[in-house]
Amino acid sequence: MTCYVDVPAHRDLASFDKDWKQLIGTRAEVHHGGKLIRAGIIDDIMTDSGIVWLASNGVERRVLYDINSGYQIRLLPGGP
Repeated sequence: MTCYVDVPAHRDLASFDKDWKQLIGTRAEVHHGGKLIRAGIIDDIMTDSGIVWLASNGVERRVLYDINSGYQIRLLPGGP
């Protein structure tokens, strides 16, 4: 079962203080070096929030982002 979490627009993943797995299905943006890399839906997330997977979408494949490599995840309001 997918859980949806209502979060304020552009809330940083680092400030989220609940069960990380609840974020599966949430829309998010991935930024690196201040630039938007991709937007999509969180497909999976590690319990410590260190690694986030964005779901495939059309021609974009499923992608892993390692937060320790400088990626920033910003949560968007609502589910998919």
